[in-house]
Amino acid sequence: MATVTTYVKKDGVALPGVAGGSKYWEVRIDFSATGRSAADIIQLFEVPAETMVEWINYEVETIEDSTATIDIGDGDSTTRFFTNGNAESLGYATTNDTKHIYTASDTIDMTLDHDMDTAIIRVCMKTHSVAPRL
Repeated sequence: MATVTTYVKKDGVALPGVAGGSKYWEVRIDFSATGRSAADIIQLFEVPAETMVEWINYEVETIEDSTATIDIGDGDSTTRFFTNGNAESLGYATTNDTKHIYTASDTIDMTLDHDMDTAIIRVCMKTHSVAPRL
């Protein structure tokens, strides 16, 4: 098992016209460029304290050529957002209304349930600041 920090995004893009600090985050993981092993943890996003994750989606752009599922969560719950997400079929998966407020900084992580060496997966997230305003 390895923890991979190569892809981690430290900040999202502010959404224009949306008050209150909403941000969009995106990262694309190309396992064909660097294969990873089962149980590897890939840090995707650094979430600051006082942030609400409104949703997380992922898209399989290129399928894994063998059995492959992923979990997406954080330091407290490795499956907070997805458990056994399918990486063997093209398409999207969404958490819809799975919101979570982070009172302390954390990372959003993808944990591999199987070895992966062909898939390309894009993960997106929308956050909103819940810090008190002066």
